[in-house]
Amino acid sequence: MSEKREERSLIHQRCVERIKRLRAMRGISQAQAAFQLGWKSASYSDVESYNKQLTLDKLSALADFYDVTIGFLTDGHRENLSDAMKKRLENSIEWTL
Repeated sequence: MSEKREERSLIHQRCVERIKRLRAMRGISQAQAAFQLGWKSASYSDVESYNKQLTLDKLSALADFYDVTIGFLTDGHRENLSDAMKKRLENSIEWTL
């Protein structure tokens, strides 16, 4: 695997892990998240199962849904998050693991 491809794969894995943690913070199931996003359950499950690469549209929808930025999902950057979200992340057990 090329170095560039490995880097993209690692970014994708970290992004999916952040999505899983954000969903856990909300205390909702994959099916509930899918319903609220207007997606099929299988589509949401594919995201969290690494079965599909995220499109920019899906990434944007997830960022809006979880009240974070695309930069947070892809790179973990918290600079542009709201103060309320930063506080929730600091206080959530999902982010202390």
